[in-house]
Amino acid sequence: MDINVDRSFRRYPRHIKEVETISTDTRTKKKPVKKLKFTDDPDEGFPVYGKILIVLLVVAVGVAIASVSCLLLGRGLLCMKSGNTWSDWSKCSSLCGPGNQTRSRSSSGKSHTETETRECFEKSGCNNTNPEEGAAQAWSKWSDWSSCSQTCGKGSETRQRHCRSTTSGHTLPSSMCQSGTDFEKKTCTSKKLCVSFAWTSWSEWTSCHKQCIQQNSTRTRQCNDGKSWKPVDSKKCPGGNDKETVACVCNDFLNLKNYHKINGSDCIDSKYSLKLKYPKTAEVCSKKCDEKANCQAFTMSRGFCELFIFNKCSKGVSNCQCNRKSSIYVKIQTGLDPGSLCPSDFGHSNCGIKYKLFYPLVFTFDFIKNTCDKKKGLVILAEPLHRTTLYHLNAVIKIHGSISSTYAVGGRQQSKRKEPDGHWSWQTCKIPIERNLWSAGEPNNVNNVEDIAVISKISKNNRRLLNDESDANLDGGICECLSPFE
Repeated sequence: MDINVDRSFRRYPRHIKEVETISTDTRTKKKPVKKLKFTDDPDEGFPVYGKILIVLLVVAVGVAIASVSCLLLGRGLLCMKSGNTWSDWSKCSSLCGPGNQTRSRSSSGKSHTETETRECFEKSGCNNTNPEEGAAQAWSKWSDWSSCSQTCGKGSETRQRHCRSTTSGHTLPSSMCQSGTDFEKKTCTSKKLCVSFAWTSWSEWTSCHKQCIQQNSTRTRQCNDGKSWKPVDSKKCPGGNDKETVACVCNDFLNLKNYHKINGSDCIDSKYSLKLKYPKTAEVCSKKCDEKANCQAFTMSRGFCELFIFNKCSKGVSNCQCNRKSSIYVKIQTGLDPGSLCPSDFGHSNCGIKYKLFYPLVFTFDFIKNTCDKKKGLVILAEPLHRTTLYHLNAVIKIHGSISSTYAVGGRQQSKRKEPDGHWSWQTCKIPIERNLWSAGEPNNVNNVEDIAVISKISKNNRRLLNDESDANLDGGICECLSPFE
């Protein structure tokens, strides 16, 4: 005999019952017990129709509560029907002066109407008479004084009041009260101490002259006593001065600042001079010089603008027979002393050219030439174009150099050329070397390696001209710098 046992009573059982079969026959082998499956999810153990029932129950309770609210209080969602919103405010109950306005709305259920009231003030029917005619007007109490407008020293405090109707209490225009004002102001002094002395604001900058004759612009301020605000000694105020000065921001004046004025030689050959009659000031003349390539200086000494235009290879710039001097504005060069076109260690000037003897680290023509080319100013490896210049260099070597040394100058023979066809030239300025500058029997280019022009073998009793040598026999070099104003 089989007995069915219902095991569906456990926590959240599945809605399909699981049955365990037990046999009463002792001869039958004992069957294993089937375990019931349980779950922690109530959705699996509770039928769908049960959920729907609960939702309907909650809705029904809500409707009941809303119905009671509408019947007893006249308020609630069920009472609101189309058209039962608030009406517009009624006209003011008074045509002139204070009155009341109302509005209402109806509710469902019992015959119930809500009403709201507010105050109003009407002037349209006053006919320019007092809206509160027949009633007294009076000022309200003064408000408390405001805080002082200054955190230190003297300031001001204010307070206010309103004109009101004594019958309705409405606020009226201040002009309707017979006397007094609605606003008062008084002086106050903060207990906090101010700084004893203080600066005034800066004045405007003074204007610059249109031609920059006035070189600076200034502005001033004043030190005042913090209490009386009267002027005192500027030393009493903390930080700063009572005057500031700046250079005039003016194009012409800024141009002139790029030049240094000297009293120098203006004996410049006419082919290196450009005369301009129309600029009447040094400021304008400096601008013209800036516009010209290789303009090194200018002068106004003859009543007009004269520009001096030349470069490193300009030959014969100075008129050696002239000793005239005047005020010359020399363009300031980076790395050089103001008013100079040459480094400060150049000297031994001769007809507008300065020289420097030096002994290189590497004894080659290219290294010596590069040493001169890298110097600031109008510097090149010396190119003596005339015998008088060579004789001057002989004297410089005797006094400041060594008569037994060989000094390279800027001449060299063209590559792969041999004597006696020549083809010697000054390397920087590409000018042929004149034959009369060579010593007797030179150049001879021994073994085709002597391709450098030098000055060597100077004695006390004679003057040496050019000789040719190789790199192997060089001891030093001679740089020259064009400086026609010194």
